[in-house]
Amino acid sequence: MDIKEIKKNAKERMKEFCVLCPECNGRWCAGKVPGMGGAVTGGSFQRAYEKLKDVKIAMRTLHNVTNPQLKCNFLGEELSFPAMVAPITGTKFNMGGYVSDEEYSNDIVFGAIDAGTIAMIGDTGDPNCFQMGIEAIKKVYSSFISEEISNFNSSVYYSNPQYLKYSYLEGKLLP
Repeated sequence: MDIKEIKKNAKERMKEFCVLCPECNGRWCAGKVPGMGGAVTGGSFQRAYEKLKDVKIAMRTLHNVTNPQLKCNFLGEELSFPAMVAPITGTKFNMGGYVSDEEYSNDIVFGAIDAGTIAMIGDTGDPNCFQMGIEAIKKVYSSFISEEISNFNSSVYYSNPQYLKYSYLEGKLLP
């Protein structure tokens, strides 16, 4: 699959909720129900986009770094890099409905764990959308593993979220 096919599929699947602008700056989609660009004027999305453009890396300062570390701590949780998945939901009315809220929520929660970061879930006027996000989180943290996590003397309590995810997927605690 090449980039042209990927973009064609994305345009069809997003059904005009996203037109794959050359720069994803929130201008075209501002105020779309609420759409990917944010509610009302889309100002928050657009300001965040503009602020991210201000972040610059002076490569000469990294010249002697051979093993850069992006890890950071957010509210006591170690992240592999300083970014988190934004709280988006309502795939039917925000993204065209090609992917269900359940599938999307599972993908972002499990994907964030794989990447070593945190996924936030969104809420909307449809309580089912929020519930799908809660269910995705519970799949990892409220399965058979939850009894082990609740035992504060167990090493599982201190385990990496990726370990918990893969244990969940295997249906047992991994060695």
